[in-house]
Amino acid sequence: MGLDVSLRVHLSTRSAVFGRYLAMQGTETNPPDSGRLPQTPADRVPPYQGELGVELPVGPQLDIELWGRFRAAQRRLNDPINLEDNRIPAGGTPGYATLHVRAVYQVTPSLEAFARIDNLTNALVLDHGSGFYGPGLSAALGVSLNTER
Repeated sequence: MGLDVSLRVHLSTRSAVFGRYLAMQGTETNPPDSGRLPQTPADRVPPYQGELGVELPVGPQLDIELWGRFRAAQRRLNDPINLEDNRIPAGGTPGYATLHVRAVYQVTPSLEAFARIDNLTNALVLDHGSGFYGPGLSAALGVSLNTER
C-alpha cells in the first residue's frame, strides 16, 4: 500500500509552490520453514519522504527557487536479510532534512545561467541500502540551452 502525491500550484506566470510526498507500507509472508517470523516488514519499501518548495521571480530575468527535502529514518528492517547487509547501518538508516536554493537568470529565451547550492543544512544523507553517504554542502554553476524554443 502506498501514497505518492505531487503538486505544483502556479501563483503567477513565474511563481509556483511545489511539493511531493511518498508513503509506503507493506509486509511479507515468510515460508514456515524459513526460520523467520510468519510476517516481517517488506523488503525494498522506502521510508516516508518528500519535498516542499517555492519558485519566485526576483527581477525581470531572475528567478529564485528554494526547497526543502526530507527522508524519514528507515527502521523497517527485514530480519535476517537487511540485518546482515553491510550497506545498512546497525539499527537502520538515519533520516535527514536538507535545504536547497537555485538562482536562474534568463539570458535569452533559449539560454539561461544558473547557480545552485545544495544541502545548506550540511546533513549526512544516506538513501537506504545504497551504502553511499551523499555529499554535504555543495555548489554548482551552469548554463542551459533549450533548442526547442
